[in-house]
Amino acid sequence: MHAYINVSFLELTSRAISKDLWSILKTFLFSTVMVAQAPLTTVVYAPQHLFLPSSRPHHLALEVLHTLYHLSFIISEFGGISPESNSFAELKRITYLALDILTQEPTEAETFVTYICSGVGIVGDGRPYSFIMLNM
Repeated sequence: MHAYINVSFLELTSRAISKDLWSILKTFLFSTVMVAQAPLTTVVYAPQHLFLPSSRPHHLALEVLHTLYHLSFIISEFGGISPESNSFAELKRITYLALDILTQEPTEAETFVTYICSGVGIVGDGRPYSFIMLNM
């Protein structure tokens, strides 16, 4: 008995699933941006003594940046976040605002940069991790 696979049905099904998944991911990105915009904008103007040690502005900025980092594959489809890109303005605004808030805590900023670099295989001196391992 031969298994019959209808290739066109599989293509249509996978295309529909891909479209739905992409729509969900875009909605998640837009929601993240919209939800993060107000608190990030507000904490810039709030006096630091109003925050508990566990809820300083850089904690919020880190959460937003980590989320955007994990959504970078979606952001790249919108043109990225560079000033020249055509991505939506709110995305750029919260990204740069979160970065600005995070840089007020140099140790936290360095930790975040190290996290991102290690995620793409770059270590402290800028060389790829595989290059260092090969030369040990």
